[in-house]
Amino acid sequence: MRAFPVIAAFLALAAYGFAGAGLSRMGILLFPVPAALYWARGHGGRSLLLGACAAGAGLLATGSLLVTLGHAAAALLGIALGEALRRRWSFGRCVAVLTGALFSMGAFDVALHWQEFRNNATIFINARIADIEAQTGAGGAAVNETAIALLKWFDVHWPYLNLGGLFGGLLMASTVMLALLGGHLRRTGGPAPKGSFAEMRPPDWLVWAVIAAAVLWFVDDKWPAEAVRMVSWNAAVALAFVYGLNGLSILMYALVVFKVNPMVGFAAILLIFWLGVHPLLCVVGLFDTWWELRARAAAAAAARAGGKAANDEDTRD
Repeated sequence: MRAFPVIAAFLALAAYGFAGAGLSRMGILLFPVPAALYWARGHGGRSLLLGACAAGAGLLATGSLLVTLGHAAAALLGIALGEALRRRWSFGRCVAVLTGALFSMGAFDVALHWQEFRNNATIFINARIADIEAQTGAGGAAVNETAIALLKWFDVHWPYLNLGGLFGGLLMASTVMLALLGGHLRRTGGPAPKGSFAEMRPPDWLVWAVIAAAVLWFVDDKWPAEAVRMVSWNAAVALAFVYGLNGLSILMYALVVFKVNPMVGFAAILLIFWLGVHPLLCVVGLFDTWWELRARAAAAAAARAGGKAANDEDTRD
């Protein structure tokens, strides 16, 4: 009870500092989670007060109506998430709504400041290229042409990749945020979402978006068009994140139903990414649309458990 004024003051001061330093995009991320927690626990007044603190911090620091509305919208997004938790929405549905809302705000920001983002991307990439050249030159080794060529490729094709990458990053962040939030609420007896990350699965109809992106990719290859390429490439990147995350959730589901030691499972996931074979998760996640891999894993685990129980019984006899 007494902690709320301290929390609200800290968040307001932190948001004020971020906004004053020109980092309001980071400051708004302070509010969705606490606003969601208070709303889910039935403290709606506190969530609304956090929204007022967010808007006030943005207004006082910058005097910009747009920044003020962005801060308020972030707090309202937390309230919407808190209401979804109170209604016991599924884990996947909460992630979808949270990602969609964050992406809408992010895409609007990118469209509004397109040239600024474009210039910042070029500056960042050129700085990384300079770092690589300096490091390889100091060591007397040949310049890493592959890394430099890849960075230059990303710079040239930034317009066709940035929105898809933004969606993917927000999807990952939303998933982690909701997993932590749901875990905290379960431990403290709050209204947690139904299911878990391991059970999260994209809707089957989304495969039509994959088909549409492939068709647009073919059209752009035959009849190049800037607008078509921007849509098809960004859509492909976003869908790769969706189905890659689904492949990872299938893997985690299998680890759970087969009762694999958590440390062994964690090591296996790290190994997949270290070996660079994680794109296979996208393939697994996509074909789950037809193969129902979680059901197959559950059936295999049940059969294995039944066989083991039968063997144990024979041993006792």
